[in-house]
Amino acid sequence: MFHVEQKRFNKKLGSRRYFWFLATVFLLVGTGCESVDPFPELKDKIYLDLQQTLAQAQEDKKNAETFKQMARDELKTLETGDPEIATLNKDIRKENRKIKAYNQEIRYLEIRLERRRLESRLAYAESLKSEKEYPDTREYAAYLAHKNLRNASPNWNERVPRLKERIDKYTRKMNGEPEPERKGDPEKTEE
Repeated sequence: MFHVEQKRFNKKLGSRRYFWFLATVFLLVGTGCESVDPFPELKDKIYLDLQQTLAQAQEDKKNAETFKQMARDELKTLETGDPEIATLNKDIRKENRKIKAYNQEIRYLEIRLERRRLESRLAYAESLKSEKEYPDTREYAAYLAHKNLRNASPNWNERVPRLKERIDKYTRKMNGEPEPERKGDPEKTEE
């Protein structure tokens, strides 16, 4: 009798295992589909870059405020008629202008970050519907190009080689002469 009861118990146990196995498989299949990301902006490189830029601007503002406070403290220790007073007042005014510019940049970046969060969520929802790639790499490349143009030096001489250098290079090339080697030239790499 004992042997028969053991078989019946194993049969029930086997059916329970089978039930839990199927339940687990259905659960994994049901949840294995792509779910909606509640924070798609965290995958967006533009959003992350804007966050880093905002953090850097806040850090720069904090540094400018501490420098301004140090200059004010030093100004209080000086005696009247000291020639350093004019220099410190000039430094304080300069730091005030920097702080004002940082405040403006921080406010702009906060607005831009919020707008990018919304744009990112809309683009993510659109990519789920149309099964497009998210985030769009072309958009990030355009953002980087725009950022480089915004951060480019306004000094023309830094961005464009001088005319004489270009003419000399052209005439040497036409005459078949080798270019003179310059130290630290990134274009010339020895292999």
